[in-house]
Amino acid sequence: MKQNAMIDDWYPVGLFSQLDIDGRKTALMGEPIELALDTHGNINVKSSDGRFLPVCLRYGHIWSSLGKPRKDLFPIPEADQPGRRFVDVGVARVRCSPLRAVENFLDIAHFPFVHTDILGAEPHTEVQ
Repeated sequence: MKQNAMIDDWYPVGLFSQLDIDGRKTALMGEPIELALDTHGNINVKSSDGRFLPVCLRYGHIWSSLGKPRKDLFPIPEADQPGRRFVDVGVARVRCSPLRAVENFLDIAHFPFVHTDILGAEPHTEVQ
């Protein structure tokens, strides 16, 4: 595995619907970054040292990277189906790495064991 491989991945850094020319400050992997729209409506993401970071707008989110992504953002073919729409319902903050969050939310089989009586229970583990 390449050292610092995570640096070259895409990460969601904000919702496009919440971005304007005044911008907003946030952090990516602990590094302060700023997101803003320029006067032409283009998205800019800058590091704290003023470096412009790569930007991708997809699935209603602004994605960026501290490195140089070598591949495109993962596809979600269903998102491009006719009649699909993005519903912006806000943000749910979870204090963990982005990859851990994806793993946890995709692995619903752990719910009855880890979140007993909140999201299921061992005798009733079937997901319906």
